[in-house]
Amino acid sequence: MEMDGLMLEVLREQKNKGQKEDRAFSAEAYRKVVDEINDKFSLNINKSKVLNRLKTLKEQMMLAKEIEQKSGVGWNEITKTFEATAKVWKSICLANPKFKSIRGKHLYHLDILKEIYDKDMATEVRVETTKQK
Repeated sequence: MEMDGLMLEVLREQKNKGQKEDRAFSAEAYRKVVDEINDKFSLNINKSKVLNRLKTLKEQMMLAKEIEQKSGVGWNEITKTFEATAKVWKSICLANPKFKSIRGKHLYHLDILKEIYDKDMATEVRVETTKQK
């Protein structure tokens, strides 16, 4: 298992053990992630590195959730990528250049990210929408 996979598996386990309240994991949950990664990969990372990586993964998940709603885009379960014609990609990326970052990218952990964070992300979107009004 690679590092992102291990991190997310440990977070899922911690969530199931009640170490995630509202939208935040406990300090103990993050400590467990750091310890597991450091032990398995002989590294010396800290909570800050974990949080930075999670931020990137959650941004990818939000883009994926948005792109799933676009006409002409499909999810390939085997390759874990979004697929569309060049014309559709061009249109989508013109509308939101951030979509370029996930075009052709293998999103291997999308399912577990949604499992861990989907409810939180829906709340964030509603809060953002409310603020925009």
